[in-house]
Amino acid sequence: MVLRTPCSLSGALNLAVYLVLLLVAAPAVRAWGQVGHAIVATIAQTQLHPAVRAHICSILPDFTAYQSYYPRQGAPHTHCHLAPLASWPDAQHMRYPWSSKLHYINPLQDDPPLHCTYGEEGWASPDNLVTALYNYTSRLQTEQGWERDMAMRMVVHLMGDMGQPLHLTGRDRGGNDVWVRFEGRKSKLHTVWDSLMLQAQIRSLANYTTPLPSARIESALQGRIWDNYIRWLLQEGLGQPTLSAPSPAPPASTWWSEADQKDWLTCPATSEADQSDNTQLVLGQQKVRQLATGEGTICAMAWTKLMHPLVCSYAFAAPVPAPSKPNAAFLIGAGPRTPVDLEEDEDEADIWTMKDAELSIEHLNAKAELARRRRRRRRGPGRHPQPRPYPPPSSPSDPDPQHPQPQPELAELDVPEYFGRINDDKILQMQLAKAGVRLGALLNSLLLDEALQAGH
Repeated sequence: MVLRTPCSLSGALNLAVYLVLLLVAAPAVRAWGQVGHAIVATIAQTQLHPAVRAHICSILPDFTAYQSYYPRQGAPHTHCHLAPLASWPDAQHMRYPWSSKLHYINPLQDDPPLHCTYGEEGWASPDNLVTALYNYTSRLQTEQGWERDMAMRMVVHLMGDMGQPLHLTGRDRGGNDVWVRFEGRKSKLHTVWDSLMLQAQIRSLANYTTPLPSARIESALQGRIWDNYIRWLLQEGLGQPTLSAPSPAPPASTWWSEADQKDWLTCPATSEADQSDNTQLVLGQQKVRQLATGEGTICAMAWTKLMHPLVCSYAFAAPVPAPSKPNAAFLIGAGPRTPVDLEEDEDEADIWTMKDAELSIEHLNAKAELARRRRRRRRGPGRHPQPRPYPPPSSPSDPDPQHPQPQPELAELDVPEYFGRINDDKILQMQLAKAGVRLGALLNSLLLDEALQAGH
């Protein structure tokens, strides 16, 4: 699959309407959080052909439209942006509870880091992230009206979910039942990967506040606090821009080589193991591993299989606590959420949402601290929700059930052997960039011919 020439964004979105859609987001099942999904969608936007940026206005709601001065010929143009609706599916879990399982894929007997397997023993359900991505990609090509709009939203979102390692395992509900600390704050492991590590990276990045010499890239940025993070990924990670920059960085200086980036858009050769019935089972009645999309393909099964080792090597690496029992792979989306799932968690105060997009880093940190203090006052003594699985309930083996043994302190993940290693190896940066580049290439392949025929 070849990336086609991208396009632009330079105007403000209708923020009021945008917030109405996002304020109802369900906190327990986020992938990358709202910020991560916005970054993936914006990277994809930088890769879209100008005709595709204009054509998606025939699919998405009017409030995603903006005036763009790229390309210069014929400007201004009316284009539409992917980011405003990138988190929309996460806001629908309560309205459509059946959709929760579509954000994950749960390989049976996968128990990281003790035993890591991806499909060799089968799958928990044929309804999962991979089959949903194939389904909505197909519907994006065939449906009209609202159905096509929804398919576009789901494709944008699920391509982001696919890059989050904890959406590729069922252990402890993808880390939602593992409690740790990050920067001293108690949090679920899933939230650390969704939001907290990414926010820490954005806070620490002081460079790239100056626009890049590329109207293609700058036109896709929205004036958010993570714009410099996107510039950083594109220039130092991917070597973009290369044509309009006065002194483009040589390919050898980028984090990922040109060959690496081509591999991101290539379906790996199918191995004999991938031909097994267990592998095909996840695809339901389709029994295919890739879906043709014009000049390229989307091969979510192969791509997720290559990414699954990150679950064992990074996500559940020490000092993350071991499973509470062998093969404690509680499956995400396997049943109704319990009242405990619906409680507002302490770590929610630390998660940025799109309504925070235009605030300063200092303002966001102060706001989070005030929110935590208010929550502690509201709860009062004895009302703090019990984290799971720590501390576990007392058992008959305790000397005194009324006074159970002290539980181990929650592991801090903002340490060199965990977050430091993830930073050094550019794991978050790679997964976000890879998801954005793949999404942009997919939409170009699906929609460019249609856009040109429509006269864009």
